[in-house]
Amino acid sequence: MYKIALIGATGSVGNAILRVIDAYPDVFSLHSAAAYSNGEKLIRICKKFGTPKAYLFSPQMGSFKKNDDIPDITVRFGPESLEEMVCDPEVDKVVFASSGVTSLKAIILALDNEKEVLIANKECLIVGGKWIKEHVKYDNQLLPLDSEHNAIWQCLGKSCKPFGVKRMFITASGGPFLNYPLDALPRVTPKDALKHPVWQMGSKITIDSATMMNKGLEVIEASILFDIPIDRIEGIIHPESKIHGGVEFVDGSMQLAVLNPDMFLPALSALSYPQRLDVPVEESPLGFGTLTLERIDPKRFPCYFIALEAARKGEACRAILVGADEEAVNLFIEGKISFGQIPELIEKALDSYSGGEPKSLDDASDLVNVGKKLVKKQVKKSL
Repeated sequence: MYKIALIGATGSVGNAILRVIDAYPDVFSLHSAAAYSNGEKLIRICKKFGTPKAYLFSPQMGSFKKNDDIPDITVRFGPESLEEMVCDPEVDKVVFASSGVTSLKAIILALDNEKEVLIANKECLIVGGKWIKEHVKYDNQLLPLDSEHNAIWQCLGKSCKPFGVKRMFITASGGPFLNYPLDALPRVTPKDALKHPVWQMGSKITIDSATMMNKGLEVIEASILFDIPIDRIEGIIHPESKIHGGVEFVDGSMQLAVLNPDMFLPALSALSYPQRLDVPVEESPLGFGTLTLERIDPKRFPCYFIALEAARKGEACRAILVGADEEAVNLFIEGKISFGQIPELIEKALDSYSGGEPKSLDDASDLVNVGKKLVKKQVKKSL
């Protein structure tokens, strides 16, 4: 029985983890669960799974208050409470399914405590990957949970080492605007951008998928996870969303990971490692028809290329990128900027940064806020 600590329990990736735990109650138990602010849903999850420990970043939880008595559940508050959660000696595996950089120190603590860490947090890896990797103590201690990175991991034979690898590929559906008229793209609304054709996700990652920023961030993430240069990883548009990732080896052979567009199998493979658990499969994910692969168009999806260029410039620009993208997407969702302004504002924020490289994890985290401020400054100038 593996005891799981789940950070980001109320999100879409967290839901996939919960589905796995629910499907294999003799193998996994939810020992503790954490969320950012959705306290009511967090408590419902804990009650369903008989989980005795809940952790919440926010000091209150909707109708629940900080001092409310919740029978059979101990509730802790604030980001510092995650330290207690990940250091719990009873926990075997810690899952980071949240977004943002608030979990950075908790990831390092979990690694230092020799927990097996499953991660689906792009921002933490992009901002703090340099420092996170220094704390990995054994092979496969840090396991990829995102479907694309999990696919590459499986193609590598479940090794995070790129032995004999020439290139890696991660795929993208193309989002809602793959075939949208180019001249109409700058005027699309948040409602338009939130209509993802394949995945059901949170609003931030759905907008990032529409701009293809998400794929740029995933390339950077893959570079960090698998210790391979950015220029040897490529995002490929694949509208059918059957192939999730692949590896080309130096001898010319290639392996591709094919599965249905559902986070259940990536979650299961990472949670059950080093085993493979039996799961009923009703039909092949390949089905009938063709599998389309095409390169990403820089005119349609400039954010993908902005992300790669930022990554090449160093740690500072990576952190600025994360903050600038978050701020630009939030402004778009709030109706304060147009869709076409998202890449413009991010690029200007990156170009306007004149500081040095971060010397510590705290420095890198601070640069995320710098990125947000640089976008706000650009918007203020345009008013």
